[in-house]
Amino acid sequence: MIRIENIINLFEEYTEGEYSCSPLQKAWVLAVKHFSQPFLVGLNRLDMALERAQILVDLHADLPSLVAALLLDVPRLEKSTWVELEQQLGQETTEILKQVTLLMGLANEPGALRQKGVGVREVISAAITDLRPLLVSLAARQIQLSHWSSFAKGRVKPLAKDALEIYAPLAERLGLNQLKANLENLAFTYLHPKEAKEIQGFLQKNERHFQDLLQTFRGQVSRLLQEHAIEAQVKCRIKHAYSLYQKSRRTKMGYEHIHDLLGVRVIVQSVDAAYQVLGLINNAFHPLQDRYKNYISFPKPNGYQSIHAFVFDRYGQGFDVQIRTAEMHQIAEYGVASHWSYKVGGGGLRESSLQWLKELAARLNLTDDPEEALEIFNRELYSDQIYVFTPKGKIITLPLGATVLDFAYAIHSEVGNHCTGALINGVNQAISNVLKQGDKIEVLTRNDQWPKPDWLLLAKTAKALTHIKTGLRKKEGQEARKLGEEILIGLLAHLGQSSKELHKNEEFQDFLKRSKLKSLEEYQIKLGFGQANPQALQRFLQSGNLGGKRRLGLHYFKKPTGVKVLGVEDTLVRYANCCNPVKGDPIVGVRLKHKGVSIHLADCKNAHTAKITPDKQVEVEWVKTKLESLPAWIHLEYPESIKTQRMLLKLIQTKKIPLLESNLRVVSGKTQQDLLIRVSSRAQLATLLKKINGTAGLKAERKLLLEDHPTVEN
Repeated sequence: MIRIENIINLFEEYTEGEYSCSPLQKAWVLAVKHFSQPFLVGLNRLDMALERAQILVDLHADLPSLVAALLLDVPRLEKSTWVELEQQLGQETTEILKQVTLLMGLANEPGALRQKGVGVREVISAAITDLRPLLVSLAARQIQLSHWSSFAKGRVKPLAKDALEIYAPLAERLGLNQLKANLENLAFTYLHPKEAKEIQGFLQKNERHFQDLLQTFRGQVSRLLQEHAIEAQVKCRIKHAYSLYQKSRRTKMGYEHIHDLLGVRVIVQSVDAAYQVLGLINNAFHPLQDRYKNYISFPKPNGYQSIHAFVFDRYGQGFDVQIRTAEMHQIAEYGVASHWSYKVGGGGLRESSLQWLKELAARLNLTDDPEEALEIFNRELYSDQIYVFTPKGKIITLPLGATVLDFAYAIHSEVGNHCTGALINGVNQAISNVLKQGDKIEVLTRNDQWPKPDWLLLAKTAKALTHIKTGLRKKEGQEARKLGEEILIGLLAHLGQSSKELHKNEEFQDFLKRSKLKSLEEYQIKLGFGQANPQALQRFLQSGNLGGKRRLGLHYFKKPTGVKVLGVEDTLVRYANCCNPVKGDPIVGVRLKHKGVSIHLADCKNAHTAKITPDKQVEVEWVKTKLESLPAWIHLEYPESIKTQRMLLKLIQTKKIPLLESNLRVVSGKTQQDLLIRVSSRAQLATLLKKINGTAGLKAERKLLLEDHPTVEN
């Protein structure tokens, strides 16, 4: 059982008694005062407070962090106020507690961090200012999961996912490897109980055998070092459950076949000794060269340094070997906490230990899209690192698998946008070339080069992907504006009007305002993207606002011109909107209630309903000598692409076919678009559809709306 005296004694030990423990004692008194009632059945708030503090004291955390861990739940209770806490604990500690409460509030919204991405940015931004609230939050999350059986199952699953996908990777990047492993194992136990139980059974069944193998190998390494008078500690470890599960899934191997299940850690006095130990172990055993990693020469962003090697003994048993100095081991064990200063006036972190966090925050701020921010976060946290060089010898850190494009964007966004390839170690390589550790790279550029959609498949870094997407959006916006301008000019020309001085027209500005658009340019872009309906502008123009004549819509009755109603004189006609007949179509007339005739396609369902008796149908035919441009709907499907849409609408304009309305939507990555056009005949419509269907990627057909028919004559 954890006691407050244990926490205080451990704190005094690693701070060498230089700090008064009075704040800890006050915090404990407050905790006892406010946590007298159980939080949940079988779960006491005091126990949770002490468990949080134990994690942080093991990390050698500072005094305000420990106090915040003890009092984390106090601000949520009505019995206490922030003013009281500040009076008793001081401003610094209270501010940390406020930040922890805020972060835990985000964390306790199930799935919010993963779904929104906004919370991730807030967590990182807060951590740059002061990392301590994040450390306390990580400890609190571990304690929550360790008591998951006391929570409602529906609440725990999202919390466990956040722990696995966000907090554990964050802990790793902070160098808090033990905390990371604890979070992973706890979340794994809840999210995958069957697999967790299976692995636990495997480890328990083979524990004796594994320990024998480790002790034998440890003894061999220890004797080897003694023979060469190298002072060192040799420690053993078995891969933890979730790590074993990940390796099994990645390699599709059974647990018993995973080679790096067992490992030793050699802690020496100097860097020279570390390399000497590496040489001795490689000579005494059988090294696997492609598993060698030198994190001493090239530290991880969180400051982690160590040599990683993998060797087989003479029986073919594999062992993961880590070699580091005592100082490196301190950083590996305590991460950022190893940099805390406990001298008077201390409490800050070294600038270098926060650099990676600042870079992550900068990348998150490259986008306003929360989902993209979360994508950046995940990519940055889960990637391993390589180190490459500029021609002047500057080191650039990139994720494993990075390409020439990633390097170019790491130099500057404009260098990336115009990149055509690179000289890698003096050899000309394509932008898709995957970089290797130690490559020397000189980027090649060309002014007329610009990001292309397939670049998204080549880049690996968040910075490169974000700038490529921005470049593509910029180019698509330019193309959309040009297309929208062409649509607008064509529509105005059809209505006998000019686009000149349009942006200065007061009535048009009012039209833009009602459409919630700021400028003619924005309207053109919306038109080009299919996000603005030309019909709304047509109605505005037909109203006579720009000097045009008022034109009747599509639903009116009129004297027949292009069609003849046989045996009937002086009747009015309308063309049915359900089937939109055009000249050349087989047609039938339906007598309507208000002394008019509606013209339908001969096989239109609305012309043959039960209400339309034979005596209500009349014979009609097209007048061969009369031309009449009539509306028709066509339905199109094509891959989502502004270029395809531009090509399509230009094709319609080339045929001098007026566009009346455009409805566009994207379904499962494909664009579906309905266009209302005017054609002079069935033949013209058929020619257009044939032309469209003959274009790669485009599929078009005539569309019938089949809406309700007006009331027939009684």
